[in-house]
Amino acid sequence: LQALAEPDRCLVSGRARSIHLGDDRRAIGVVGELAPDIRTKAECPERVGWFEIDLDQLIARIFPQRPIPFKAPSRFQRVEREFTWICIDDLPYEDLANATASAAGDLCAGVSLITIYRGAPYPLGKKAVSLRVALQSDERTLEDRDLNQASERIVARVQADTGASLRTG
Repeated sequence: LQALAEPDRCLVSGRARSIHLGDDRRAIGVVGELAPDIRTKAECPERVGWFEIDLDQLIARIFPQRPIPFKAPSRFQRVEREFTWICIDDLPYEDLANATASAAGDLCAGVSLITIYRGAPYPLGKKAVSLRVALQSDERTLEDRDLNQASERIVARVQADTGASLRTG
């Protein structure tokens, strides 16, 4: 915290500071004690602390935006496949999605959650998680053998990485 060069008129002089993030000299906010005349108007006899933070600046400094590289959409057809996994209840969706995307490799155009189901016929502590996987090539139309190979890789990777099993039937 650094002393404000010009304390806000609503704050007690000498009891106000600007808020800085790290060594950055640009203030992202202010903190201080409300002036007695403001407290009197609010019928508050006690000392009151007040702060203000510019959340847009805070977020921009913590998470600097990086340019998003342009990628032209593929002119080839996108194909979607659905997988339903039976897994332990504590397994995060992210683990299933990451294993799926990794196994699909360059053909993976996206993984999305369809549903999570708990209850009969699955025992307590188990759940069924359905994912939709979009497969697409930037170079050619995918053939059945490409799709079958990608599906086999996905099943093998998800089972190996997460212990989930593919629901059949």
